[in-house]
Amino acid sequence: MSVVIFFRVYVVKDIAIDQWLHMAGSI
Repeated sequence: MSVVIFFRVYVVKDIAIDQWLHMAGSI
């Protein structure tokens, strides 16, 4: 597996979790 692909997937997942936590925190 390419390191670049792994890094991109990891970053996208991290951003999605951050957005989810932000939405959950504003309720």
